[in-house]
Amino acid sequence: MLEILREKAEQLISADKNSNRGVQLMEVKRLFHELRVQQIELEMQNDELQNSYAELEHGRINFSNLFELAPISYFVTSQTGIIQNVNYAGIKLFDSGKNSMVGKLFLLNIHPEDRDEFYIYFKKLFASPDAQTCFIRLIKKNQDILNVQVDGIAVQNSDINPICYLTVTDFTAKQQAEQKLKEAKKTLEIALEASSTGIWEIDIVSGKIYFDDFCLALYGFDEGSFDGSYETMIGKVYQHDRKNVDHEIRQAIIREKELNIRFRVNCNNQGLRYVQSRAQVVTDQQQKKRFIGTFTDISDKMMMEMEASRIKEEQQQMILAAGLQAEEKEKKRISEVLHDGIAQMLYAVKLNIDQVKNTEEKPSYDHLMQLLNQSIRDIRNISFELAPSILTDFGLAATLEDMALRLSNSKLKVDTKVSHTCKSLPFETQLNIFRIVQELVNNSIKHAQASNISIEVTKKAKNTFITVADNGIGFDSNQTAEIPKGIGLSSIKNRLRLYKGLLTIESSPQTGTIVQISLKH
Repeated sequence: MLEILREKAEQLISADKNSNRGVQLMEVKRLFHELRVQQIELEMQNDELQNSYAELEHGRINFSNLFELAPISYFVTSQTGIIQNVNYAGIKLFDSGKNSMVGKLFLLNIHPEDRDEFYIYFKKLFASPDAQTCFIRLIKKNQDILNVQVDGIAVQNSDINPICYLTVTDFTAKQQAEQKLKEAKKTLEIALEASSTGIWEIDIVSGKIYFDDFCLALYGFDEGSFDGSYETMIGKVYQHDRKNVDHEIRQAIIREKELNIRFRVNCNNQGLRYVQSRAQVVTDQQQKKRFIGTFTDISDKMMMEMEASRIKEEQQQMILAAGLQAEEKEKKRISEVLHDGIAQMLYAVKLNIDQVKNTEEKPSYDHLMQLLNQSIRDIRNISFELAPSILTDFGLAATLEDMALRLSNSKLKVDTKVSHTCKSLPFETQLNIFRIVQELVNNSIKHAQASNISIEVTKKAKNTFITVADNGIGFDSNQTAEIPKGIGLSSIKNRLRLYKGLLTIESSPQTGTIVQISLKH
């Protein structure tokens, strides 16, 4: 356009010089106006071009950012499969660097067993205008294997070489989660079967009930015979339990609390079955509320519990009978001691008193005093054996020392040694130690014909050690049959069980006996 205007101006200049000068001036002004208009138009076109370029640059930057920051892995490859560009997600997927991936074959990142499949897929991309999908395995830099979905499309352009856009979606975690879910479901099925448990559900809206195969069998329903109604289910519950079960289920649904109840059901030919049910209201992803729970057949468990309860009751009765028998036996022993010993002694005292009263002889009086003193000693000894009050007042050491003084005489010497650490023992423990020592000393006196008995009690950390040794006739401790009858070890062992105690006996004929006991606190 500028060239045309210039040509017109030159024509006007070279025109006849005799032409009207006014006409020439007007034409020049018009041409100048057109030049100004064209200049303005060019400036506006230039501005539009600059704006278009800015928008194009802005779009390019947005696309670049979208490409780089997209959460999906993007790859741009040539027709030969060489990676030309990759975004951040793709780099992160392989735990690699961009420079180490660009310019390399995408095929190198594919599991060897899947490369043929991808090669065929890649060829189809350039043979079809449509997007294509395939599922393959990729190998990361650390040799981890990824299960991915590849979506791609080829772009054909005459100005540039054909390129391919690929998106890679890693579903390894999803696949692993599905596998774990499958395994968990299988484990749950095994656990339910092993624990005689089934799953049931109530649709709160419709009131329909779902039973799995185990629940159907538990309630005695044949395949297809259960109509799924609540009334039918409740009707199977034992009549004495029905009202309570119905109430508990309704309350659990209304208040959305956990149901935990035991009841009985009529299972046709199998009779009554004991059932434990646990259920609760749950809300699914669609915000639909359902009442889901389990039925567990606890019939065998209930039978065992009832049998165990019966056995326990019998044992308690036996223990009570044994306790009463022991009590009666002890009463009888005390009665015999009092009757045969003290009563006879007091009777003799009475006779002597009568003689002194009648004769007033001094020797009879002295003899009377001896009998009275002996009676007092016997009563004190019996009292000591039954309940040594000195143990309560002064502890184990003083009690054993007092016992040794009572038993020692011209033919027998009893020595005791109790460590000061025993003072910290509980009273019940000190009492049991005293009873054990008392029984062992009585055994030595009755069976060993000993002239010397030594007693030692020590406490170290959480253990107490008891040693009772005598110089009596002894016996062969390796031969159980040679242990003298009435040795009373059963009574000692009963006390040892309270403290997980251990007992050892070392003895041989004519060398005495050593009994060692250890107790744990």
